[in-house]
Amino acid sequence: MAAYTEEEIQHSLRDVPEWERNKGSIERTFTFSEYLDGIQFVNKLGAIAEEKDHHPYIGVDYGKVTVSLTSHDVKGLSARDFDLAQRYDEAYTNLED
Repeated sequence: MAAYTEEEIQHSLRDVPEWERNKGSIERTFTFSEYLDGIQFVNKLGAIAEEKDHHPYIGVDYGKVTVSLTSHDVKGLSARDFDLAQRYDEAYTNLED
């Protein structure tokens, strides 16, 4: 898998509008009303990461979970990052109350 060009990155960012570019990664902060809700979400993210064999940085704080995606093996962003971002967005949208 090759690193995305700048044009491919800009195009792919349109599909994940909640994600922001930060140097060589894309990042998003998901918000929660309770700490344990964030922890449960992290467990979902971890399961998806294992399924996709792509392991992001995940930071947990009270009321928020921050995810940073990059493809270290290609030293940049790739299709894997944007695919995982979309899966994470879907998981957040489909959270059970």
